[in-house]
Amino acid sequence: MRRLAPFDVDVAAGEIAAPPGGVAHLAGAVRGVADLLGGRNVAMVQFETNQPEAPLAITARAGGADPLVLTLGEEEFEMDPGWPDPPG
Repeated sequence: MRRLAPFDVDVAAGEIAAPPGGVAHLAGAVRGVADLLGGRNVAMVQFETNQPEAPLAITARAGGADPLVLTLGEEEFEMDPGWPDPPG
């Protein structure tokens, strides 16, 4: 996993400014940790943003069947099934 600079976020708009593929890279790593835990375990990792009161959290359940959930501050976003892996 690459270390990335804190993301610039706009909590009100639910927007994250990141290098291309940055959030997907971290999401894949969190999913990998969940898979290492196995079973129905969940991994949740928080990442620093430019707004200390609004960290970016990524949550994944082992097995990859459940969609990833991104949380920005108090706002929660369920990602499309299979994201961040490309289709096919």
